[in-house]
Amino acid sequence: MGLAGVLVNPAFAYAEEETKDVLAAGRALDKQIHIANASTEGEIDAAFESLVERRVDAIMVLMHSSDAGVAVMPETGVTESL
Repeated sequence: MGLAGVLVNPAFAYAEEETKDVLAAGRALDKQIHIANASTEGEIDAAFESLVERRVDAIMVLMHSSDAGVAVMPETGVTESL
């Protein structure tokens, strides 16, 4: 995997902390991470467009702790609950 995209809701209380953790993990694994921030429907559409334009190999959605996360790997069609 070359580039991973991460969709983050910046309105979430722990978004900044979790984003820092994801970026640190990417550095530790020598992986490129692109953060796409979105909190409204329009921003989500734009964020996914930016992920497609950057041709990310995988997408991770950071969600509130009460929700389940989902990883999508477009090249394989695999969607995995985290």
